[in-house]
Amino acid sequence: MIRFRMSTLRLAPARLMLVAGLVALTSASPAGVARHRVPNVRAYPAGVVLTWHALAAAQPTNPIRQSRALAMVHAAMHDAVNGAVPRYERYASSLADPGADPEAAAAAAAHRVLASLFPASTAAFDAQLVNSLASITDGAAESAGVRLGSAVGQFIVDFRNGDGMDVADPFNPTPGPGVWEPTPPGFAPAVEPQMQNVTPFTIRGRDQFDVEPPPDLLSWAYTRDYNEVKALGQDTSIVRTGDQTHLAHFWVEASNIGWSRIAALYTLESGTGLHETARLFALLNMAMADGYIAGFYWKRTYARWRPVTAIWNAGSDDNPGTEPDPAWSPLRPTPPSADYPSTHAVLGAAAAQILRRVSGSDLFAFCMESSTAVPAGSARCYTRFSEAAAENARSRVYVGYHFRVATSAGTRLGRQIGNFAFGHSLQPLRPRSR
Repeated sequence: MIRFRMSTLRLAPARLMLVAGLVALTSASPAGVARHRVPNVRAYPAGVVLTWHALAAAQPTNPIRQSRALAMVHAAMHDAVNGAVPRYERYASSLADPGADPEAAAAAAAHRVLASLFPASTAAFDAQLVNSLASITDGAAESAGVRLGSAVGQFIVDFRNGDGMDVADPFNPTPGPGVWEPTPPGFAPAVEPQMQNVTPFTIRGRDQFDVEPPPDLLSWAYTRDYNEVKALGQDTSIVRTGDQTHLAHFWVEASNIGWSRIAALYTLESGTGLHETARLFALLNMAMADGYIAGFYWKRTYARWRPVTAIWNAGSDDNPGTEPDPAWSPLRPTPPSADYPSTHAVLGAAAAQILRRVSGSDLFAFCMESSTAVPAGSARCYTRFSEAAAENARSRVYVGYHFRVATSAGTRLGRQIGNFAFGHSLQPLRPRSR
């Protein structure tokens, strides 16, 4: 059984500092990240990827837009690195300069993408570019790397321009039993419903992988899931265990943040180089963005109500096994999107598959903290990527956000996306025959 621990983890001192520092990746300033966690890029070349990831993840936006931004930043860094020293297929850019320094190229590519997406933070991006280049030897290679990276970054921005992210497509399904509607306490409209129309990064289309319909409201399966989340997901639940409550809060953190932290832990533990780290973060974040795209398509297709709506309005579902409770509330406020499938489960499963396929094994022992953990500073420990993904999905029932069937469907979809992304994107280049 996975147990949570406070930050006094039974780990070697260096590993303990690693876990603590990677939490800071989600919110620390560039200087703070470099000081606490990211090694000097000359000693550890992949540090440039982690540094710019931290800065990108700190930008103010919602998790859905963040997923697209991170996918673009990491696709640009990967393409820039391989435009300088080719080892893997590239996402979109064919720009190349064999005389370019790949670290400089990665930094300049990330800078260009972020300055385009978040112009209000350009000064911070400029400062970080100066910091990144300070550890690279001045000269022609550095200058060529900056030129290449900037050009690649602009190419990715132009390539994704018009991908559907900024074209409104409201989601207002006809009310009725089983149908999604805005949830308390804010009753906000669906968040970024147009995400279903965004051009995917790795999969062929939003409906490439089928998701079967959720159970009928009169079915045994629906009755079971209804009563489970009603009992375990309530804010004042007396049957949810302390460990279940802890993991419920712990995994509320945005998937883009949590799973990128796990990837960073893996790269630092394994000592992967610049090319391998850039590729991993590109695959991971592109697959998660595709998880939102496909997940939102199926959410809109089935328009399933969330548990809080179902429990308040159970009198309308004609199911004698579901008793209404108009005073019921989830452990934390429900996100403004439909229930089925759970995109949190989609992203977690997709990310875990990428990590398993890239590393060549499901086995990876790690502990980490989360910015949403209660109590703050507590951590959870795992021995496998799939173990973390399963808990990530299960948490959505304990927090009161999803019926279990939504997490199961999301997990299946995420695995398919992760496997396809790994098998069809950013493949190793074959050595040229002589």
